[in-house]
Amino acid sequence: MINDKLFIISLSNASTKVLTKHKDALKRKDIITRIPDYNVYTLLSNKEEFMYLCTNYGFSIPKILSKPEIKNMKSIQHRFVIKPKKEISGSTELSRSWLIDSKNEYQKALDSGYLDDDRYRIEQYIDGPSYYYTAHYVSGRKTVCFSQRTVVQQPNGGSVVKATPCHIPEKIVSPLDKMFHDIEYDGVMMIELKKAENETYYAIECNPRLWGTLQLALDHNVNYLKHIINYSKDDSSHNDTSPKVNINCQITKKSTGYIWFGGYLLGCIKKLKGKQSFTRYPIKTKYAYRDPFARFDTIQYFILSPVLFLFNSFKGKLSKLFR
Repeated sequence: MINDKLFIISLSNASTKVLTKHKDALKRKDIITRIPDYNVYTLLSNKEEFMYLCTNYGFSIPKILSKPEIKNMKSIQHRFVIKPKKEISGSTELSRSWLIDSKNEYQKALDSGYLDDDRYRIEQYIDGPSYYYTAHYVSGRKTVCFSQRTVVQQPNGGSVVKATPCHIPEKIVSPLDKMFHDIEYDGVMMIELKKAENETYYAIECNPRLWGTLQLALDHNVNYLKHIINYSKDDSSHNDTSPKVNINCQITKKSTGYIWFGGYLLGCIKKLKGKQSFTRYPIKTKYAYRDPFARFDTIQYFILSPVLFLFNSFKGKLSKLFR
């Protein structure tokens, strides 16, 4: 509750989509949210429109593969990525990006109909670490930001399980801030960039919501929840604090990294099922990695979550044993 008003924070794409669609109705009911307008959310969550938007601000994007190129990829001489062109809610549709890097995965995608370039965006894989630029905006004006680099990612292009804070050059950050300023973005967002060997940063996708590695920013004294709440109290607070576009990202000198042991376990299960490997981009700098759940107030989740992961992954086989 904020000032005796109900306050909703969205943690998923599905809930964010629903909230943005009914943003005006929620406001009339005195329910507070920190989310973009529906049209802006749709623009960013739609992979095709987001990529086109990024090119307008000078960003490189992965090459779209033609049908003959996709067919030739069967030999898997080059990895590629399948993405839904638009946000998809159907249970039979591909709802997230899928990295294809083996003949087995290629055949799965082919059999599932995911190599249809009319419905899916099939693009080249950019080999290089992912850099994430995160920020909170008030009507396009940045109030705080944080950047991180992926060290280890789950198989199939899954979740980040190991990450560190990082610096992204101002020549990359500045046009991103300009883009969100121009669309008058409201709320938090995370942009994924891939850094290729030639030092080019490629725009990959945008998550207009809170993200799984949020604890890394908190460990470096960047409190997004505090900003969300402070700028949600009332409209006058926006003018009082006068957020600027040129705020620098706050990276402390702490050598704290992010590691998700439960994510490693899930990744190992994926590896056993799909014969894919973790994607790794090692770094020389040493960090003290901390799990977001291995804390005093969440230790029970740290202990119980692996048990739940194992049960959910193998409950089909377990049910057969007791039939």
